Amino acid sequence: MADHEQYEALLYQYEVLRARLKVREHYLKTVVREVYENIGQVLSLIRVQLSSLNFDIETAGKEKIDTSGELVGQTIRDLRTICQLFYPEQDIITSAGFNRVLVQEINAQYPGAYCNVVEGNSAAANFNGEKGLILFGILLEIFILIKEKQKGNINSAEVKYTNSQLTVGIDYSGEIIRRGKIKNRPGLIELSIFERATLLGGDLKIKNTGDGNRRIKLVVPIN
Repeated sequence: MADHEQYEALLYQYEVLRARLKVREHYLKTVVREVYENIGQVLSLIRVQLSSLNFDIETAGKEKIDTSGELVGQTIRDLRTICQLFYPEQDIITSAGFNRVLVQEINAQYPGAYCNVVEGNSAAANFNGEKGLILFGILLEIFILIKEKQKGNINSAEVKYTNSQLTVGIDYSGEIIRRGKIKNRPGLIELSIFERATLLGGDLKIKNTGDGNRRIKLVVPIN
């Protein structure tokens, strides 16, 4: 019994580290994409505008300088926001940050999805730390599975807090996500999203709701 409890404790800490690395990897890719596609283009535009300035600052050049100044200011603000993504778990492991980051991620990957967070009796304040990080890692993998492997789309998502548990409901279109076996290779244990939910003392179910639509229900105890 003692050996089993020790194994569970070690497995939990392993999943905390794994979630931390996976979350950082995901957001690092986001940072690279934002810098390349958005920030880089804005800076290129500023360079073109400045290079085409007329030396007569009092006339045509003044408007271009003002526009370039606004673009520079916006770029600085965007870079500050992007820098926060280098340590995303710092936001995720706090309750308010968890809610905010979850909604942001759904909106970023599925812009048309409806997302709602219902907090009851300040229960969200008790859901933080390592458990929140592992849970976000599970949800992040679900989002990626729906988009990349199931070729689906999230229609709506709802997060509900009660005194004793947190419930995440996700309605999506696409193929069902099936349970897999533990991938146990030398030096590596890779739990599925279902097994990680169980590790948190929770339960993850996916059912068919008809017309190619599915419903994911993830329930995790708060304390």
